[in-house]
Amino acid sequence: MIKNLIILVLATAIGILSTHYYLYRNQIRESYPNQKDDHPIRWIQTSSRKGSFMLSKNVKFRSKENVYLNIEELIGELIPLGTSEIVNFDDINSFLINCHSGTVYVPREVIETLVRDYIFNYPEPAVRLESIEFPPQKDGENIILARGELKFVIWLNFLLKGRVSVDPEDNSITVIAEEITSVGTSYAKDLLGLVGLDIQKLIPIPEGRGLEIIQNKIKVKPFGLFPPPQLNGHFEDVGVRKGMLYLKLSSEEKILFPPPVDKSAKNYIYLYKGDVKFGRLMMVDARLQIVDQDPSDLFDFSIENYYQTITLGGTAHLFLDKSVKVSMPDFDDAMRK
Repeated sequence: MIKNLIILVLATAIGILSTHYYLYRNQIRESYPNQKDDHPIRWIQTSSRKGSFMLSKNVKFRSKENVYLNIEELIGELIPLGTSEIVNFDDINSFLINCHSGTVYVPREVIETLVRDYIFNYPEPAVRLESIEFPPQKDGENIILARGELKFVIWLNFLLKGRVSVDPEDNSITVIAEEITSVGTSYAKDLLGLVGLDIQKLIPIPEGRGLEIIQNKIKVKPFGLFPPPQLNGHFEDVGVRKGMLYLKLSSEEKILFPPPVDKSAKNYIYLYKGDVKFGRLMMVDARLQIVDQDPSDLFDFSIENYYQTITLGGTAHLFLDKSVKVSMPDFDDAMRK
């Protein structure tokens, strides 16, 4: 008798839970009417159980004042490091950003900064970079030019022409050097080989600089060059578009977000789930949207100076559902005040 009663109670509980799940699933599906049947909705937990999902649209995301990414759209995950369980914007070394999918651009001036300040910033480098250029491109060319000085007994001006691609084996950006021009003479890579030279011999690079040269192939893991917070991600495609380095990221994980706090916003960073400290705000199970006050251009967001930017014209609104909307001026506009 008792056994039958226990079975009846369990069956009833399972039935109630199943009904709640069915109704909840239908509610979620109604929130995402464009979701196709061949891509079923899949909810995933953050890796650390305390991380926060991030959706960014039309953002100039600065790690440093002169190091930034132009984000068209990026879905990622902010994951606390070490013993920390909080995504703390006041400690950019305390979490990493795992980029799941999206499209970002790296302007040439940022590449120049990374090369000068992070790759060749050791004593007596063999290269002095003058500029990076992306000339007009034909379809699929993906040509990059590097100008500077090369120490070959004496300092000589050079122009290197290369073709950009992604190496799926090690998830690196690869530049195949096709030609070097110096002292008015153009040396194709085949001609360099005939005289026993290649880019690796002309430009020796110490280990641990984020760049490796193998014969005439230059391999770079760009996210390894960026200042904190640490960036990770899988490159599906790279190239040259809009006069910048184009990066397309992808992942098998599909992350779906509830509607943003401000559905009309064009430029924003939207954080969902996890414990997040943003200025004086400490959010548990966060739902925070950081919105650009001037949507006429990219949202210029400096993670290093975000709090200072807020104090120069930012506002915060808290809603009954415990979501938060922070409106901020662009970093460059705020610094001019």
